[in-house]
Amino acid sequence: MLKKHRGSLLVVALLAIVMTVVAVQGAFANGDPAGNAITRVKTVTNTGGATTTSGSYVALTSATTTIAVAPGQTALLLARFSAQSQCTGASGSCSVEIFVDGTAADPVSTPANFAFDSASAGGAANAREIDRSMVVSAGVHTVQVRYAVAGATSFRLSHWSLTVERSDQ
Repeated sequence: MLKKHRGSLLVVALLAIVMTVVAVQGAFANGDPAGNAITRVKTVTNTGGATTTSGSYVALTSATTTIAVAPGQTALLLARFSAQSQCTGASGSCSVEIFVDGTAADPVSTPANFAFDSASAGGAANAREIDRSMVVSAGVHTVQVRYAVAGATSFRLSHWSLTVERSDQ
């Protein structure tokens, strides 16, 4: 009986593989960058805290690292930042952005249009995370976390981790 259906099973398996390949290609058809295997990982952590009252992005002390791309190469940088966040105020929000060589990574946001955390009168602490990406060319690239308030009174980040992964293209 199995021999009788072996040809049908093979056709179904091949069809499933083709459909998977087409689906994966379609997922990147909108121009989103794609990379290969992760070839380098850099991590910076800090258990201390820092606070800002600035309405424009300012650097989070020590939340900076560098990552190199070989000559003649391009790479997709994937940057992830997680922290304990405390956004204080009667209203508004607090924002975080990741910059690569001074340019905001994708998707780009401003303090007014991206809430990493919402303000609360008691300023309850919460765990939060943000992911950003950027395609870069050869050279040494500086990745930095910046933060700001948007209508809130103050913004404190502590127990944070910045992880940058490089995927050569």
